[in-house]
Amino acid sequence: AMSAAALAAAAVAIQDQSMEVASMYLNKAVGIYKLALQWPKGNYAKYVESGKRYPSVSMYDDLAYAAAWLYMATGQQSYLDNAVQFYSHTSAERHVSANPYMFNYENVAPALDLLLYKATGDQTYKQNVKAFVKEWMNTHSASGDVYYTPRGLAKAEPDGLLQHTANAAFYTLLAAKNVLDQKKFMLYACWARGQIGYMVGDAGRSYMTGYGASQAHKTPHRAASCPPADVADCTWESAYYTTDPNYHTLRGGLVGGPDDNDAWSDDRDINNAANTVSLLNSAGFSAAVAGLVQFDVNMAKCMQGNGLIQTLMLKATGQPPASGQRWWQGM
Repeated sequence: AMSAAALAAAAVAIQDQSMEVASMYLNKAVGIYKLALQWPKGNYAKYVESGKRYPSVSMYDDLAYAAAWLYMATGQQSYLDNAVQFYSHTSAERHVSANPYMFNYENVAPALDLLLYKATGDQTYKQNVKAFVKEWMNTHSASGDVYYTPRGLAKAEPDGLLQHTANAAFYTLLAAKNVLDQKKFMLYACWARGQIGYMVGDAGRSYMTGYGASQAHKTPHRAASCPPADVADCTWESAYYTTDPNYHTLRGGLVGGPDDNDAWSDDRDINNAANTVSLLNSAGFSAAVAGLVQFDVNMAKCMQGNGLIQTLMLKATGQPPASGQRWWQGM
């Protein structure tokens, strides 16, 4: 189902450049979606070996996500009806993480709220979007599902990885542009800018490999850590157990990130999620950066004009509670 969603979304994205390619993607998406509907309902990790590494214990959010994107690509009402029907079952599903504000490949219910509000205008979806964004932006969350480090990084229980923060930043930009109060666009956008800024060095350390003065040099990445053939063979001793920096610079990889007190260590332990790079980490980050560029959001604008004025107004009115706001600090 998620493959069908990806292909349908790609068809929507590329249709203005090439209808031929878009049609090819869409035809594939339709076929895969039909297969997903016919496949025995259950955990795909039972049938696909690679699924054990990226487990998923939910299915209705995936099916709804595919149907929603097929509706966006085709305009066919039947896909929208399917999406709404599948969505109605998502609240009863469990996920790998019980945190409803952890938006990732395993839980796309938050993204469904964005898509289905755009498709239907139903206020229920809009309220869900607003609740998601408010939870991430409020440092004194009542639920405790989202919390902040002393230097202002928003983290999601229980993992607290940058992957989830980057996804939330991307989500907030989309919500600000398409769902939330347009008069407060810079407020939301500057929060996203602040979180992405933390990841690339605003708080003193860059968590992106190949970028910034202080960055990770020992990420467990085979292509980066293996020595050149004319230097030594690529073995566990030469590439993994060594304490030397990686031989090659991996550019653009986002590591897992710091602990709850902004502390972090650069080591090559493959089991240390804090220093591991992955596509899951980089996907939302790249999308958020693209959004900041597209909407022309930068630190200078967040320090003056609408961004600063809206932030100060929000602090003064206490919506959300002023005591729970911290993202303007250091701007």
